[in-house]
Amino acid sequence: YIHRAGRTARYHRKGMSLLFLAPSETKMATNLKNAGIPLKKVKPNTSALLTVGTRFASFIAEDAVLKYTAQRALVSYVRSIHLQKDKEVFDITKIDLDALAKNMGLATTPKIQQLKGSLTKKKNMSYD
Repeated sequence: YIHRAGRTARYHRKGMSLLFLAPSETKMATNLKNAGIPLKKVKPNTSALLTVGTRFASFIAEDAVLKYTAQRALVSYVRSIHLQKDKEVFDITKIDLDALAKNMGLATTPKIQQLKGSLTKKKNMSYD
């Protein structure tokens, strides 16, 4: 994140970037603040928000290549989260994969082989 945000500025010039965090990733904001990176929280205009999942779903239903691309995008995103070292920020068990797939226009959640063990642990967790 810091590298990508830093790429908005070039050679002694200031730059700005926009960072979107999932609710499970809010610890990243704390980490960035602790690293001396100034942050400004911006809240969206909720009256202007649109739900795009159903529109994506209609596009995907009509195009097999687009469906495949959406599935690959979801799998790539999940793998990238799974491979991150900071599990306080990037915890795949905190992501609702079914909701994510639906928001990407997918009717079902693709199977992700590498995560089988991680997701099974979540289902078998003790809630004492």
